[in-house]
Amino acid sequence: MGNLLAIFILIGVANIAQVHAEDTIEIFGGPSLTFHVIDPNIVVDSNFSNKVSSDGRLIANPLFGITYGHNDGRLFSSITGFLGEDSLGDLMEGAIYERGYQFKWLQLGLAGGGYIQNDVPYHNDNIAPFRLLEVDGLGLVPVVGAAVNLHFHINDRTYVFVNNVLTPVITNTTVGLGFSF
Repeated sequence: MGNLLAIFILIGVANIAQVHAEDTIEIFGGPSLTFHVIDPNIVVDSNFSNKVSSDGRLIANPLFGITYGHNDGRLFSSITGFLGEDSLGDLMEGAIYERGYQFKWLQLGLAGGGYIQNDVPYHNDNIAPFRLLEVDGLGLVPVVGAAVNLHFHINDRTYVFVNNVLTPVITNTTVGLGFSF
């Protein structure tokens, strides 16, 4: 599974030589908040790891990644490679592309991508994993939704970000540092 992240990093490194004044690199690592949008009448499975809320819908699982972004002052686009834990605490990795409008410190747009997770623990716990495709126990989980990102500048080249992906199935929030070049 490390091949996807390695390919993303190589592409990002190859693009560093072509960085423009509006380009950014964002790095993040640590707890990522994921809220499972589930019908309130359905009992949430107690096997979710790192639960934060009493109903088990909000979890704080580790997520690490790097983003290469471009911003022309009006439009933004970015590609992110990430590695972390899924809802059961098992390894997952993936990538996501975002594109949308920039309003000073706020970015609003669309997000699309996906990640690969091991579906076997879900099957063992009698949980139907949400996925597009499963091959040899590995599930491809699509991510399609809205991107709502906040950037708070520390100085001209460094900022703290709060990036949010909102989908019909989950919402995810990551926090980290961004660097402008």
